[in-house]
Order: sequence, then C-alpha cells, then structure tokens
Amino acid sequence: MEHAQSISKIVDGTRNTKILVVGDVMLDQYIHGSHAGQSPEAPVPVIRHQSSFSRPGGAANVALSLSSMGAQTTLIGVCGDDIYGRELQSLLQPEENLFSDIYGSADRRTTRKTRVIADKEHVLRYDEEDRHLLTPVEFEAIRPAIARTLETTDLVILQDYNKGTLTPELIRETISACQKRGIPVLVDPKRQHIESYRGATLLKPNEKELYEIAADRAISCTSLLETASEIYRSLDLQYLLVTRGAQGALLITTDGVTRYAAEQIELVDVCGAGDAVISMMSLAMCQGIPISSATRLGLHAAAVCCQHLGVYRMRASDFS
Repeated sequence: MEHAQSISKIVDGTRNTKILVVGDVMLDQYIHGSHAGQSPEAPVPVIRHQSSFSRPGGAANVALSLSSMGAQTTLIGVCGDDIYGRELQSLLQPEENLFSDIYGSADRRTTRKTRVIADKEHVLRYDEEDRHLLTPVEFEAIRPAIARTLETTDLVILQDYNKGTLTPELIRETISACQKRGIPVLVDPKRQHIESYRGATLLKPNEKELYEIAADRAISCTSLLETASEIYRSLDLQYLLVTRGAQGALLITTDGVTRYAAEQIELVDVCGAGDAVISMMSLAMCQGIPISSATRLGLHAAAVCCQHLGVYRMRASDFS
C-alpha cells in the first residue's frame, strides 16, 4: 500500500514531466506454442505454434513504460530501414505521450530478439543484429534531434545494450550538454564505453556488469562493496546503483551505502526488470523524491514486471 500511494502521487505529477530516452531500440518477437514431443530429426523439442506477436524492446520499452505512466517522452535511436524497423516504428506511432524519433538506416539491420515460449516456459531465444557503432550518416541523423530535445527536457536516460547507438562521442556530448543545463542523466550501461559515462548522475549496472567493468579497469577488490565504491569514485558519479536480482541492490551516494532486499514474489520472467528500475526511478527523481525512496520504488516496479512473461512495460494500473 505504501508503494501504491507513492506511485499514485508520481503519476499525478508526471503529466508535465519531459524525459528523453536515447539508446538501442529493438523489436522483441514472441512465438507461443505447446510442447509436441521430441523431433525425430535431432535431439530437440518440437513446439506446436499457437500465436505470434511483436513488442518494442530495449530503449523503446523504457520509453513505453515512461509514456504509459504519463510522462511526455521522446525516444531517439536508430533501426534498420527494413521490414522489422518499419514494424517497430508502426508499433510506437500510436502511443500516447510518446514522440518517437528513430532513424531508419540502410547501413544496419533492426535488432530483433525472438523468444520461443512453450507452455509458459521460455525454451529458446535467437537474435539478429548489427552491433557496429553508428556510421557518420547515422550519427548526424540523430545528433541534432538530441540537441533540440535537450532544450526542454527534465531528465535524460541513456539505455546501452551494446548495439551501437551510444558511441563514446555521443555519450560524452550528451552528458556534457546535460551538465551545462543541470539535467540529470541516468545510465543503464554496458562495459564497452564505461569511461564515456564519467560524470553521469546515476549509473545502474547489474552485479555481473559491475564485475566486468572492474575487470576492464584492472580493479581487483575483494568484495562487491569495495568494487562498487572504487568504480563510483573513479567515474565521478553522483549515485551508483548495483542491481543484484534476488539479492536486492546496493546504492552508493556521497552519504554512504544502502543495501536493499529484494521483494518476495512469484518470479515468472526477469526480462525487462532493469528497464522497470530505471523507468520508475526517473519518474520519481523528476518529482523530487529522494534517491533512497526512488530506489525502493524502482525495485518494486521491477518486482511487478517480473511477474509477467516476456519484456513487460509498466502501466499506472499495475500499481493501483
């Protein structure tokens, strides 16, 4: 009930909130079916098809969660100039509170994750993607859109899935511009460009990503806390949040360290949990909610989303 009341207040105050999401957009496809025995051709299961559908994923899922909660959301990214990119754009186009500014490029395929689910069991995922960094044409296609949107934005989210949209130059330019304007920047990072995120307001790696970052930076601390603290100091962050799944989360600020227990839930699927955390925290921070409370709300949002199969976007009705 405490979370529901807090989130209700956030939703009430979110209508005039403007959030920019920049990052890797993708198309999540789902094939649902039932187990139909073992294949005679190879030691693999046979799945009898029942239904198929697609949803926007990656940074697009974060943008959908924000807009569904009432925030005026702008999504900037790059997809392929192909059938899947056009499907992604068509799924986003009718969404209320969402302005989608996605460049369709002839130089890459649309990132596509296809999940096969049989009798509510996730049995297979296969991916199609091009992970090279933005070409000069792609970079110049989205750079002006980011600059324009920053003129009226309250908060920026950088969603990095290592698919090429967030180049070191684009990251540094965006964070620098936000610092000049006093705009908070929240980052869901990947290890490849971690140095470029120096000076961000909040960095939100999961525990596995944290240790990968530490290994790349030759940090050899003996505990999670020591490792996180060293990365926090070295990247000049305001907040570092390490999500740990069933073990909760660890938050480091200038005031010290706070540990959070995970909510006890009937876990269905962890897909999209990180998206829910950063989305809810962004909404809370835009309403002036302290970081400790924003973190609790973000973890609660993740717990709600983990009770749904597949990547799930938040809705205000989930918290009423």
